Amino acid sequence: MAKKMCAVCDKKAGLLNFPLANDEKICSNCFVALKEASGVSNLEQVTSIIPSVLAMQVLEGNFEKAQELWDLVGVSPEGVELIKRNQKSEFRNKCNVCGHIYCYTQEDLKRNSSRAGMAVLESVGGLFSNSITASVSRNNAQSQLDGMIDYGKCPKCNSADIHELDDEEWEASKISNSSPQASAPAVSSADEIMKFKQLLDAGVISQEEFDAKKKQLLGL
Repeated sequence: MAKKMCAVCDKKAGLLNFPLANDEKICSNCFVALKEASGVSNLEQVTSIIPSVLAMQVLEGNFEKAQELWDLVGVSPEGVELIKRNQKSEFRNKCNVCGHIYCYTQEDLKRNSSRAGMAVLESVGGLFSNSITASVSRNNAQSQLDGMIDYGKCPKCNSADIHELDDEEWEASKISNSSPQASAPAVSSADEIMKFKQLLDAGVISQEEFDAKKKQLLGL
């Protein structure tokens, strides 16, 4: 009996394979790659309706074909948006309070997730240790948590009132930043303190954050 070949890589499909449309097979390696490229979490349940040609095109990075695959397997519009977001390499946010633009990547999010996991492990480990070791574990856990960055807040004014820039806004911001601008008038410490006082009164920042910023501006 002839062994089934993977319709994507043309190698032996092996014992662990998945069905494609038209009685074809996809090997486990190509399946894992296709799952990552398509972002479809339940891919193993729907491979049997995916033609091998479409699978290969998605693996080649054809975005239009990825959309065709999502439509074929019935991914909802919300699911598509989630897939696109998870596959996005860089996120660009703008603060609606101070106008600051900042970016972060999937690697930054993974680093946060890793720190959170380490903090949990340290905390759990401390539960089964003596008082000295438990104290060290608590400190290590806190250190991991302190190293996490909240990308849901503006790093400049700490406001959570932000929005993600679309491609048009991002391009416009780059043009604006590259355009020659007149020198901005000097801003006094009093003006800066007044600005942060307005943020405090609006409930955007806490009293502690205001006091810290005030001392910084006054050089105390």
